[in-house]
Amino acid sequence: MDNYTIEVLYIFLISCSLIMATHIRIGTYNSNGFKVDRIAYINKLKVNCDFVLLQEHWLHESQLYMLENELDMYVHSVSGMDSHSTQVGRPYGGCAILWKRELGVTVTPVPSNSKRLCCSIVQCENFSFLLACVYMPCDTNASLQSANYFSNILCDIMVLSQIHCMDHIVIAGDLNTDLSRSGSHHTQIIHEFMDENCLKVCTAGNIDYTFESKINGARSLLDHIIVSENMYDLVSNVCVKHDGDNLSDHSPVIAEICCQS
Repeated sequence: MDNYTIEVLYIFLISCSLIMATHIRIGTYNSNGFKVDRIAYINKLKVNCDFVLLQEHWLHESQLYMLENELDMYVHSVSGMDSHSTQVGRPYGGCAILWKRELGVTVTPVPSNSKRLCCSIVQCENFSFLLACVYMPCDTNASLQSANYFSNILCDIMVLSQIHCMDHIVIAGDLNTDLSRSGSHHTQIIHEFMDENCLKVCTAGNIDYTFESKINGARSLLDHIIVSENMYDLVSNVCVKHDGDNLSDHSPVIAEICCQS
């Protein structure tokens, strides 16, 4: 292969990368750990996703390097556990944003003080947006503290969007609440939050369920993708994947976003 052919091929590959970047696919998945079976499933999931947003990877801060090593993607991640405290019981929590190395967009990690929130700025061809991966506290009306924590995480997202002057926002992850629960404090909070900040949920009406209890088989829609109203018409092909080789009790949700506003 001569130098001219190599140069033409290189230009073609770069062009393909840019074309791919006009539409990006975002998948959100609560993996319930990062063992061998979860790694295998995430590697399968990433084939059809440009971004994979993980919740509950259960990794300590000293183990976060495993995400990049095992998945061969760029990673921005946080541990759900305090690195300065002795761990008692099983590991828990954690969020991560992973994206393909060959993806034709610029991704800039954004620091956050919350261990339930991981954010990045995604610069597409014509506009940029704040991408927020969230793992929310459990939905319980018995705990006002949980509701306040839930609300504070949402406020953190809006503060980051204002600091970085982001007019477009994508929030995805395990919200730990079914938006059809009329008596839930968390549901009320998220609906008020969306109304106040001009956001819309993409998973309403498109998804049957995303969580199935291994104890009693009860199903609910806990995992969501929420976007700014000015992005809503750019979102398509929202779906949930109920795969037999997914051993988490959560199913991944995937959506496609057109990057040409």
